[in-house]
Amino acid sequence: MLYIENNIAKTMKNLILWSDSCGGQNGNIKIVLMLKCILEHFTHLETIRVRFLVLGHSFLPNDSDFGDVECALKKLSKLVFF
Repeated sequence: MLYIENNIAKTMKNLILWSDSCGGQNGNIKIVLMLKCILEHFTHLETIRVRFLVLGHSFLPNDSDFGDVECALKKLSKLVFF
């Protein structure tokens, strides 16, 4: 929400968000509740449109980062947070 507050003009009525097609991340209740919270907090917004990239035809730079993290986690017996 901080990003929206700092980067979206108060006159903007429509917000478009882009996402990958990962249903586990994008089709869950947490995303819906976040979008609801954004609409309630930023009263100048009338709509939020979520657009999805075409499955198999796109690549986001952070996709490989997630893969690297998953591979590293498989080698660990426990997580250590600093």
